[in-house]
Amino acid sequence: MSSKVFLWDFNRVWEPLSGYHGLIPMYHEDPTSEVWVNKEIRSKPYQVALGKDLNIDWLSSYFLELDLFGEKEPLLILEAQNIDEITLGFLINKDNIANNQCVMSFTEFPRKFSSLKKHENYVMIQKIPFWDKLKASRFFELKFQLSLSTSFREALLENTDGSYYEISQRIYWLSLFNEEEKRELDLNETNIGIGHIDPFRFT
Repeated sequence: MSSKVFLWDFNRVWEPLSGYHGLIPMYHEDPTSEVWVNKEIRSKPYQVALGKDLNIDWLSSYFLELDLFGEKEPLLILEAQNIDEITLGFLINKDNIANNQCVMSFTEFPRKFSSLKKHENYVMIQKIPFWDKLKASRFFELKFQLSLSTSFREALLENTDGSYYEISQRIYWLSLFNEEEKRELDLNETNIGIGHIDPFRFT
């Protein structure tokens, strides 16, 4: 059954899918959510590949040929939007991935992949709606082991664009301060230095 979820609800959808054999297409409306979803998915071993590097020969060898050393790891395809249509045809054939799992991770969704939106396991991780920024903040506070006061959190959210990227960056930045520094911090000045933090350093 296809699903549309926000990042903080992803585990609820992923738990029943994590042991599934077959294709799981995932589309990220906000590319930053991909970083966090992949961190969760890769809590167990995955073979990772880029969409542009895949072809039918490699996939046939990976999914259809026996491995003398045991079961192969499931496959996580990043930048899946760069897969060509012939290779896509191999992946959507259920018989080819019947004994393993393949997660296709999209940060763009070209028209040629539109049929995947009807796939039974299609998952769309949605952008943060403006009324749910509070849930996003609490999600990232938990990830960075940070607890903000209500007033602190509200001030932080008033000064963000509401994206996963900016909220996660602000909270990560705040997590670097000790308690005394946090109390003295003027949130109106938190734009300073924020753009220089690489979101991939905490994956």
